[in-house]
Amino acid sequence: MKAVFDTKADSPYKDEITEHYHFPSNYLNVAENCVGDWIVYHEPRAGGGSMSYFAVAKVDRIDADPEKPKHFYARMSNYLPFDEPVPWTVNQRYWEQDLRDLPTAQVGVFLRGKSLRRLTDSDFEAIIRYGLGNEISSAIVFGETYVQRPPDDEEFREGRVATRVHKFRERDPKLRQQVLADRRKNGRLTCDCCSCCSPSESAEYEDAIFEIHHLMPVALSGERRTTFNDVVLLCANCHRLTHRGIAKLKAWLSLDEIKALYMNRHSILQPG
Repeated sequence: MKAVFDTKADSPYKDEITEHYHFPSNYLNVAENCVGDWIVYHEPRAGGGSMSYFAVAKVDRIDADPEKPKHFYARMSNYLPFDEPVPWTVNQRYWEQDLRDLPTAQVGVFLRGKSLRRLTDSDFEAIIRYGLGNEISSAIVFGETYVQRPPDDEEFREGRVATRVHKFRERDPKLRQQVLADRRKNGRLTCDCCSCCSPSESAEYEDAIFEIHHLMPVALSGERRTTFNDVVLLCANCHRLTHRGIAKLKAWLSLDEIKALYMNRHSILQPG
């Protein structure tokens, strides 16, 4: 079973989240059901926390705490922090099904005593897609071992055969080509945000520069029929900027909002 594990810097528990998660016995049943599966770490609001999901890890086993009765350790492996923290909600929509099923006013009460709580496979999928990129490019498994992010001065080993960590929402491979073909009826491709065009008229060159961006992420909307009105054409730079802005502003953006983000990028994307 997948789950959310709440943790924070000033936790009274002996958490070392890359290695173990410390918890009292009232969460033992939830933790035991997570053995062999993935969890998402979340920082709650208490104590000035970010109210965001920030990493995934795998639960290997549960051990009793030899020093403190009725307390346990979930032994963790394959810890992988997200490229960008995943906000608690997007467009006022909760990521967790159990929270979406409740009136907003009852969510806080529901969460009391639920520092470990179940997470559906589809919600896990949506969170890691948001946190690790559209193609989950950073989330790969070598056999059963996650690739850890090494220090900046460490050499990188690449080229081995890898398997993605989890299934992801299917995209129709024909959509992008059909959008490009439709746009080419009006001449050279241009970015819907910055209005740049390809320096070459080569279709192959343009294909390498321009990307399709869904105005509502597939990971959130679930299975649906997508039309040309549901996507925009962005250059690679604006596409990357858009996803940074979404993470910073904690909201999915319309095309007008993407353009405003581009115009104000130097102020909006400042740290803090």
